[in-house]
Amino acid sequence: MRRLDGVLSLDGETIFVKIDVEGMAEAVLRGMPRLLDRATGLLQAEISEAEQGAVALLEDHGWRFVKRIEGDRYSAKE
Repeated sequence: MRRLDGVLSLDGETIFVKIDVEGMAEAVLRGMPRLLDRATGLLQAEISEAEQGAVALLEDHGWRFVKRIEGDRYSAKE
């Protein structure tokens, strides 16, 4: 297993990310702090109500809540 930040650099890019990892969203987000800090765009993640750590990570990196559709939470950063 490797951190996304160690594999891919998208500094300053506008991105779309979809995360569907069956309850492991927080772990995935922890592996991509550089991307969360330095990219803008839209992020779609399957985050349950119990995964508040994942929600806090997004907010800490400047990603704002946009909408929830069923189990998916949409966040954006400009």
